[in-house]
Amino acid sequence: MKIYINQKEIEVQDNISVKELLDMQQIAIEGTAIAIDNKLVPKNEWNDRILTDGNKITNGFLEMKYIGITEEHPIEQENRLITALLDNGLDLIHLRKPKYSGEKTEQLLLSIPPRYYDRIVLHDHFELAEKYRLAGVHLNGRNPHYRPLSNDYIPTRSCHSIEELTDGQRYDYLFLSPIFDSISKKGYRSAFSPEQLTKAGKEGVINERVIALGGITPEKKTAIKDWNFGGIAVLGFLWQEPTIAGVIRQLTRLRND
Repeated sequence: MKIYINQKEIEVQDNISVKELLDMQQIAIEGTAIAIDNKLVPKNEWNDRILTDGNKITNGFLEMKYIGITEEHPIEQENRLITALLDNGLDLIHLRKPKYSGEKTEQLLLSIPPRYYDRIVLHDHFELAEKYRLAGVHLNGRNPHYRPLSNDYIPTRSCHSIEELTDGQRYDYLFLSPIFDSISKKGYRSAFSPEQLTKAGKEGVINERVIALGGITPEKKTAIKDWNFGGIAVLGFLWQEPTIAGVIRQLTRLRND
């Protein structure tokens, strides 16, 4: 049968798995992301996922995703800080304002240029995601369910145990927390041992769809990569100096250190 790898047509045997294809093509597994017909395939599915005629496979080096989460309370010129972060390498921003009314959340959105809307995820007032065509919605303890939106969003979700990650196929990505002792929530301690995280990473339970959250600082990135996380979400570290120069400096440290 014929399939396509990075737009190049090749012929392969029937009933070949993703893992067998990678081995046959001598494609390095470590740090690689695989998409079939524009849909990401988690690493723990590669052995069992059988390719079919005409599949379009894309592979590439998996870059760590950087996601910011807003402070709960208002910050002076917050819209400008959010814009500065998105302009300087932040992939997505999660608006987490549990005490904000729908009207106040909408006011914050309207103060941000619309060109950034496809990189904004809401934790509350999900109807605004549909209204302004935002990147998505994030399920959490306050809002554990989601009404299907006309945009056909795939939600994201917060998880606080490794067992919860096994349900990850229903979500675009998952936050797992707290990985380290929280910076923003004093007394909120790490919930996982390094041994647990290593095991989950090797088994593919932690994969490119799982985002590490909680106590993230630049010096902890190596461990996060070793545990197979697909990205990091930052809150406390990001807002330690809530000025334009300050948040850019913190983000740059995260990305470059």
